[in-house]
Amino acid sequence: MISASPLNYSPHPSEAKPRSEARIVDVLDKRSGALILTKSDFYPEIWRLLSQLMQLGIFQVGSGKFGGQRNSPHEKPAADIPKKQPDAVFEEKTTVDQAALYRMSSDDMNPLHIDQNFSKMSGFKEPILHVLCFTVFATRHVIKLWAENDASRFKALKV
Repeated sequence: MISASPLNYSPHPSEAKPRSEARIVDVLDKRSGALILTKSDFYPEIWRLLSQLMQLGIFQVGSGKFGGQRNSPHEKPAADIPKKQPDAVFEEKTTVDQAALYRMSSDDMNPLHIDQNFSKMSGFKEPILHVLCFTVFATRHVIKLWAENDASRFKALKV
């Protein structure tokens, strides 16, 4: 299982050629598995400023109980979920081939997102959408609902 949390610091022009620096910052013992935390910093070629930081957690099922730490100072904590009704609810049905399209553009070849049998073996009734693809859809709706479709007003996202 992979969970990524991009934190955008500034928009960058589409003509920019991004450069990234990635590293493993910690391996956590979550008992049922190991959580490998990575941090990637993205810099547009034409700027020297950090454009985006992405925290990625890769969960390796069955690799826990090795006596390591359960938490890390490297984790960027998400805000607590408010104990109230949501301010807005927005639903959008994706197409049946959305996971396949995202898979082709992202090089994420995890069969969980495309293979019916593998998905069932993993406890899902059908292939599931990539968490990053889902995050893009959710971010788009947040910008639409609260930033009047102006991405420059959007600062960061942590999921």
